Amino acid sequence: MKIKGKSKRILLFVLAIVMLCGMIPSNATVANAATIATVSISSLGRKGTVTIGSKTKSGTWWQIHLNGKKAFCINLGYTCHSGNTYAAEETNHWNQDTGGKNGCFAKVIRWYVIAKRRSNKGFVLSQALIWSIAEGRTSESQLKDVIKQMKAQINLSPSKSINEIYSDIFEPSGNWTADVTIWQKTGNSKLYQKILTVDADDEPEIDFKPSSISDSTYYRQRITVMKKDEDRIGLGGIQFTLDADDLDYLYSFSMSDRDGVEANNGDDDNDTSFSMTGYTRDSGRIAYRMTYKLETMEYYYYPDSQLEKMSADEKKAAKKYLTDEMELDEGVEFASDMTKDSAQKMMDQEMKDLKNDISNSYTLTENSTGDNKHIVLDPEYAAGKKITLKKENSWERNSDGDWPDSLEEVPSDYSGAYITGVTNHYKKATVNVIKVDNYSKDKKAHGSASLDGAQFQLYSDFACTNKATVYNDNGIAKTAGVYTTKNAELTTDYLRSGCTYYLKEITAPKAPIWSLLARGCRVFRRISALVAGADSCSVKSEYVWGWGNCSVF
Repeated sequence: MKIKGKSKRILLFVLAIVMLCGMIPSNATVANAATIATVSISSLGRKGTVTIGSKTKSGTWWQIHLNGKKAFCINLGYTCHSGNTYAAEETNHWNQDTGGKNGCFAKVIRWYVIAKRRSNKGFVLSQALIWSIAEGRTSESQLKDVIKQMKAQINLSPSKSINEIYSDIFEPSGNWTADVTIWQKTGNSKLYQKILTVDADDEPEIDFKPSSISDSTYYRQRITVMKKDEDRIGLGGIQFTLDADDLDYLYSFSMSDRDGVEANNGDDDNDTSFSMTGYTRDSGRIAYRMTYKLETMEYYYYPDSQLEKMSADEKKAAKKYLTDEMELDEGVEFASDMTKDSAQKMMDQEMKDLKNDISNSYTLTENSTGDNKHIVLDPEYAAGKKITLKKENSWERNSDGDWPDSLEEVPSDYSGAYITGVTNHYKKATVNVIKVDNYSKDKKAHGSASLDGAQFQLYSDFACTNKATVYNDNGIAKTAGVYTTKNAELTTDYLRSGCTYYLKEITAPKAPIWSLLARGCRVFRRISALVAGADSCSVKSEYVWGWGNCSVF
C-alpha cells in the first residue's frame, strides 16, 4: 500500500476548490423542480454543549446525509429523522462577495470543505456556527464565542487560537464559490429542520480508506392516564395534551382516546408529531405510545486483510490519516489497534450505555373538563406536569421480533407502561341563608320578635329523611349538622356543584309570635349549588329565606 505525500495534499486542496464551483451565476438563487430525497443520519457521539442566545444544544450530535451529500441543519432546537423525506426548495450560488447571512453561511461551508476536508470536528464547529448565523448572531464577538465554546470540547486545532480559527473561517482570501441547496421536509414539517446541502462530491478516492460500523435499535414507552372524579368514577371527555421533549430520538408517537385507537404500528413515521391532544374515553382512559431510536456513533477500523499487509510504518501512516486527515480521536472513535473487533467492542459498550442512560421527558397537561361543568381541572396537571421515563419504563422487541405491549389484551395496561391516575374534584360552594320577616316592610324583626335561633337541616331527598353530605374547608366529606341563625343569617358547609339539596327549618326562632305550628307543618327549600361557571372550588352564594314563602331556588 502506498502512502503519498505532499503532492497528494496539494491535489486534494485543488480538487476541494473545484468541488465548490458550479455553472450557476454568482449570488443567484434558482428554484428547484420537485426533487425528493430521503434522509439518513449517523451519530457523531456526545460532542459537548453550545449555547447560542437562549437556545442550547447538548448530548448527541448528528451527521445528516441527504441526496448523496452531507448536510447541515438550520433550525436550532428542531429535529430530523432517518427515513424522513425532503423536497429541494432552491439552489444558491454564493461566493466571496455574498453578504449578510448567506455570505456567512458560504464562508463556513468553504472552510468545512477546503480547510477541514469535511472532518467530523470540522462538521461539529460548522454546524454550531450555522445555527448561530441562522439565529441572527453574526457579529465577530458572537461567532468567536461559539468557536470558544466548541474548541476545547472537541479538541479542535489545538495549536491555533480562537482568533486564528475565526480568521481562517470568516476572513478567507482569494476567489471561491459555494453551491448549496435548501431542503424542506414533506408532509408534517412542524419542529422539523430545514436542511442545507453542499452540492459537491465527497472526498476523492485515496489509496486506503478505513471502514466504519455502527448500531441502532428501537424501544418503546407508554403513558396511560386514568381520569376519575372524587367518587372514583371514570370521567370521559376530559382533554389532555402530551408534549414530548426529546425530538431527536422520537420516531413514532401515537394515541388511543375516545376518537380511536393507535393507528400506526410502524417504528418510523415520516409525519411524526411531537405533541398530541385527545379526550378521555367514558372509562376515563387516554393512552399515549412513543417509539424511540437509539443509535451509536460510527467506529472506524481497517479491515484485517489490509492490516495484515501493512508494515509498522504504514500502520503509523494509517493511524495518522485517522487522526490528522479525518480528525478522529484515538480511543473514542477508533481503537489503538485499528481492528474491527476492537471497534465492535467500543460500539457494543456505547449501545449498553445508551440503554442505561435512557431518560425521556414529557409535559402532560389537562386542558379542559369538556362538558363536565361541575368539576375543576386538577391544578397540578392544569399547569403541566413534568414526567420523566427512564430505562425501567422502556422495552425493546422480544426475541420473536414482536413488541411485548402489543401482545397484551389492553396494550396500554402493559406492565412497563407509566400509568397515572388524575382525580377531578367537584366545585363546591357555601350558601349564605338570610332569614327575613315577610310581615315587616323592611323584612326585619321588631319589638320582642327575633329571627335568631332558628335551626335548619340539610337533606338530600325531597322527603327530608336523609341528611345531606357536605364538605369542610379541606374538602373532606361529612354529614350535615344543624345550622342556627345568628343576626338573621347562617352559612352552610361546602355543597357539591350539580347536587340538589333540601333545606328544612326544624326549630323556629325563640320569639313569642312565631312557632312551627304557626308556619305549618314543614317548609322546604331546594338548594342547587349551580356554580358550574366558577373558576375555583370555593364559591359563596347568598339566598334569602322568607318565612312563609315556599318558592324554590
